[in-house]
Amino acid sequence: MAVIKLSESKINFVKEVCKSFGNKAGEVINVLHKVQGEFGYLPAEVQELVAKELNIPVSRVYGIVSFYSLP
Repeated sequence: MAVIKLSESKINFVKEVCKSFGNKAGEVINVLHKVQGEFGYLPAEVQELVAKELNIPVSRVYGIVSFYSLP
């Protein structure tokens, strides 16, 4: 797992987005879409943080990110 190199404000943003969707694993696509809107892309550090907050494997997040083309 990569060391998170995000600023505290970015970390808090991701956590708040996850929280706004109830930290539910089933909302992962919605969370990723909203987070990508802020970052412009989904770096590994963000994927790992989303996985942690939603209590799902990083591999699931990576699989979604690599499969879907989020506008």
